[in-house]
Amino acid sequence: MPEYEHFLKDAIEEERAEGSSGTPERPWSGVADRLIVNMGAEVLEIVPGRVSTEVDAHLSYDTDATIAKAKRIVGLYKSKGIDTSRLYIKIASTWEGI
Repeated sequence: MPEYEHFLKDAIEEERAEGSSGTPERPWSGVADRLIVNMGAEVLEIVPGRVSTEVDAHLSYDTDATIAKAKRIVGLYKSKGIDTSRLYIKIASTWEGI
């Protein structure tokens, strides 16, 4: 939708400026991280509570990768000045996630 296009454009520009964090298997994953954080930050300007952001489901069976992605997401929110007490980071309900 055109009214939300700026979220994607901003995510692409931010990722290019800081260097791609994607992987060969998932080259756009860094942009996706920034996109969800940009949208979450926008929601937090409207709602008084918390926003939840989900770790990529492709990492459901990799504990270390899940933790690393969660930390990256939190770091992106922090870089936008978002207090971490306003975040829920959702992880998969797999043995590795638990």
